[in-house]
Amino acid sequence: MSENQNSKENRTYLIEGWLKKAKEKKRFAMFGKLNKRWFKLDVINASFSYASGVSKNASKTIPMWDIECVICEDADKEVKEWQYFFQVKTTTWEYGLYAQNKAERDMWLLAFETLLKFWKE
Repeated sequence: MSENQNSKENRTYLIEGWLKKAKEKKRFAMFGKLNKRWFKLDVINASFSYASGVSKNASKTIPMWDIECVICEDADKEVKEWQYFFQVKTTTWEYGLYAQNKAERDMWLLAFETLLKFWKE
């Protein structure tokens, strides 16, 4: 892929990056297994997706209209790396996600807030 095509593709994403996803819905606590995944919030296709790697096809794509809310508890709590938790609730599932640091989690929260506000209006 040429550099021009690559930059055009990247412009459709409001945010993208590594997050860790809790493997089990029941146990978002740090006791469960976490899988590192590449996540994207796509403005053009109004979707949230993740894959096992940067250049991999999406394992799961969730339309924005299926996302009910994004929750962040203990936003100011000091925690170790990869323990900055937030939750994405959809009409069918709840995703427990962990950012590497507070700044990254806050960027994801702002991106979700912006897109959800746009799509829910």
